[in-house]
Amino acid sequence: MAALLSAIRRDLDAVIAPELALPAAREAAAMMSELLAYLTVWQRDLPGQVEPLTRAQAEALARLRGPESAMPAATGDAALTSDIAGSLPDYEGLLRALDAELAALDGDGGRETAISQAVGADLLLFDREASLLGSERERAPIRLAESLTPLSETRLTAYAREVFPADAGASVSRIRAVPRGHCRETSQILLTSGIGRGREMLLRRDYPFTPPGMSVSGEFAVLRILHQAGFPVLEPLWCETEAAPLGQPFMLSAALPPGADSRWSESDDDDSRAEACLALARILGRLHSLDARVVAAAGFTPADDPRREIRAAVETWRDRWLALRTHPSPTLQAAFLWLLDHTPPGAARTSLLHGDLSAGSLAVDGTRIAALLDWEFAHPGDPAEDLAACRPWVEPLVAWPEFLRAYRSAGGQDPDPASSAYYAIWRGVRNAVCCCIAWRGFTSGAYPALDMAYRGIPLYRRHVRDTAERLRREWARQDT
Repeated sequence: MAALLSAIRRDLDAVIAPELALPAAREAAAMMSELLAYLTVWQRDLPGQVEPLTRAQAEALARLRGPESAMPAATGDAALTSDIAGSLPDYEGLLRALDAELAALDGDGGRETAISQAVGADLLLFDREASLLGSERERAPIRLAESLTPLSETRLTAYAREVFPADAGASVSRIRAVPRGHCRETSQILLTSGIGRGREMLLRRDYPFTPPGMSVSGEFAVLRILHQAGFPVLEPLWCETEAAPLGQPFMLSAALPPGADSRWSESDDDDSRAEACLALARILGRLHSLDARVVAAAGFTPADDPRREIRAAVETWRDRWLALRTHPSPTLQAAFLWLLDHTPPGAARTSLLHGDLSAGSLAVDGTRIAALLDWEFAHPGDPAEDLAACRPWVEPLVAWPEFLRAYRSAGGQDPDPASSAYYAIWRGVRNAVCCCIAWRGFTSGAYPALDMAYRGIPLYRRHVRDTAERLRREWARQDT
């Protein structure tokens, strides 16, 4: 809990507060940050470190009220301060009794001594609390920096000059975080050559908890093959497979072209949105009809039997879940069994899949798809998987039969309608496991960032609940 509170406060201070324009909003953010710091310290530090101080408080209060009314020291979450309502039993009653006891003490110095002792006990606790708060403010950014090497203009410039020695004047500036993908940290940078020519690039870096088999090098290989084949993907420029330069492997690609927007689906132009969907259909038709040699060149070795390819993917993700989960899940356990028991026959041949199609995977300029993004889940498999992933958000924008006609016109084949429910469950399970992996990264301290906690708590529960509801519908359908 303390790590979660600390992560929330860190992003509030570093990401949200600097962007607030209204003075009242900045003041509210500052108050929230301070409250979160207190809650973090109370949850993590005070219970184990201030028991002698809370005992001193209790003893001071007992001297004020008399030995027959001595109060036990607060423990656990109650061990906060004597000024936190609820930290001691009958707090309001205690205050009234304390006022009465102080008023009744004689004036020969007894009252002053009692007051001094009571105040001194509180001050010891407040001083310790202040020290802990100061340490928390200093170490929250440090903990995240220790998990993933901070990107800096100096570090990136030194790397650029090392790998491009012919351009001794190269420099990197304007580093900006970009929220993208499940397994990568994404930043946009400006690389300027020694002759002053600048180019915007995306830097995609593995998280410290990226599972084996999902490193950035695999995505780079897919992008290289697709870019050479003329697909609308961001041009891959460089891949660093060693962790030493930036703490984790990373890749560089061209940035999104001006005018391209991944929020295109929020537009009010229905015709443009429908045309973008049909453009996607044609891209998928081409992708799914690529020659097997192209799939192999992307680094994959597809199984001869498409059904075996599907089972292999399910087993791989099941093994990742079993190795990296932090708690059991009856739903995921049941879902993996169901997926292995109900593997669809698959298409006539195995195709290269995007693997994670959402509306946000498309960067659209007008009606043209400027780039298809987020290829970290690319793998060989049944084209019906990609089609099942995009149908829920495509169908409100364009009729599904029309989408399939455009898909077939570019080389795609009609999917098995019965496989749609299977791949919907599969997608929910896969995404839930990704959230488990992110939560493991957060709770282990490998990467205690707020977005990892968000994936591990609300997003994880959303995917597991969706999976449970879909399984229940499937069982009900099979019973009828």
